[in-house]
Amino acid sequence: MDTRDLRYFIAAAESGHLHRAAERVGRSQPALSKCIRRLEIEIGARLFEPAGRGIRLTDVGQALLTRARLLVNGMQATVREMADMAQGVAGHIRIGSGPTTTEWLLPDLCGRLLREAPGVTLDVTTGLGDVLRQGLREGQLDLAITPMNVDDELEFSAVAVAEDTMVVAARCDHPLDRPDVRVEDLGGFAWLLPAGTQASTDWLCQRFHALGLGKPRTQIEADSVIMLRRVVSQTNLLTFLSRRDLRQGLGLQEIEVAALTYRRSIGVLSARGRHLSPMMARLIALLAELADQN
Repeated sequence: MDTRDLRYFIAAAESGHLHRAAERVGRSQPALSKCIRRLEIEIGARLFEPAGRGIRLTDVGQALLTRARLLVNGMQATVREMADMAQGVAGHIRIGSGPTTTEWLLPDLCGRLLREAPGVTLDVTTGLGDVLRQGLREGQLDLAITPMNVDDELEFSAVAVAEDTMVVAARCDHPLDRPDVRVEDLGGFAWLLPAGTQASTDWLCQRFHALGLGKPRTQIEADSVIMLRRVVSQTNLLTFLSRRDLRQGLGLQEIEVAALTYRRSIGVLSARGRHLSPMMARLIALLAELADQN
């Protein structure tokens, strides 16, 4: 398979329209159609079917899309890595970061990195851990800065750079804003939490179960920490977040419950076996330095 044909196929799949895909890749529509047809002949199956005025993937096309992204991203990464090794510079680094580390570490990290290497370019994506890990698997990210899971080292290259603490939080003047709050006191309140697939939410649910409280009553599930903070600051909902998030001045406070205090490691993940350019290695070292200072 030709990498160029795969790139054009990805553009068509993501655009859902041959004309828009042709404009996106800077080719004529007949030339793009010819590339897709060449792929279909090689595979022996149709990749697209008509859908109104556009096109949509067949089952075979959907299966190819996942693999094509891996192949194209892998080839692009290889070219960048070889250039990095030849030049001794970073070039372009695609970083994924969790919401807390984006505010806590990334501003200083980017500033320090750009002062050391003015020519480096960065692409920063903010997301929860499961999204960032999928980005690494699909070759869309070079590095992911995220709370570490116990099995990360089985799949990724992982370097721990910082420690963080998760606590129960609520708005200021919440009914639980009093001393000597017991775990049982939380049972009368609903929660706003990330999905149960997140390590912190999973830990909280397991702790509730271990303490004989069933599960937290989740009223809102959200993947946005900004939304989480703002909604909780205006309601009686409880949430579970980093102590560092309480520094943002959005009217939240910690509800001190020692049994529900969760220590977690923040790490930098990369695809196992992936070459790290000198600047990527420097980025990881800088993260550890900044974490110590903050």
